Amino acid sequence: MRPIAPGERLVIASHNPGKLAEIDALLAPYGVAAVGAAALGLPEPEETGATFEDNAVLKARAAAEASGMAALADDSGLVVPALGLDLVRERLEGRVRDLWLAPILALVFVTLFVAVEWPFASFLITQHSRNWFFNGANYVYFMTHQFASRTFSFADWDPWARPLAPQLALALVLATVTSYVGLKWGTWMTKVRR
Repeated sequence: MRPIAPGERLVIASHNPGKLAEIDALLAPYGVAAVGAAALGLPEPEETGATFEDNAVLKARAAAEASGMAALADDSGLVVPALGLDLVRERLEGRVRDLWLAPILALVFVTLFVAVEWPFASFLITQHSRNWFFNGANYVYFMTHQFASRTFSFADWDPWARPLAPQLALALVLATVTSYVGLKWGTWMTKVRR
């Protein structure tokens, strides 16, 4: 593997224009120009690796072989709600105004968050979470024994309980606001130059 010289082009094995812009900005001070896989008409390889690193290597090798140029790829770890948000943004961004995209992103996030976290929270209070991987039986040093014993049961929230629907509505409103702010912030950040 040889170093990339200033003035050379480097294939970014991604069809994501946002990722291409980020990597291009990182390479610009070194005189290396980034060109996206989509601009070269390269197909997206199937990600069959067992790890994120394996998938990055698969993508980089496929782009390098197809283009005859040096290639760079990454494969980020994704959480389920983030994957849903990425899929929605990929399909709708640029076609739908941010004002309409934000509530769609909020609905996707809240739906996936509840679908994933509710069962996971139920799992964490079982004896199956008390192992080295989930670390369910370790506590902070200032936790009393009485408090530690209550960590394996759901709290009795009846005196303070409110219906679920208004709470989810509030979550959707907050998620919409933060999605809108995030979209606007991201747009502004793409225009910032060092």
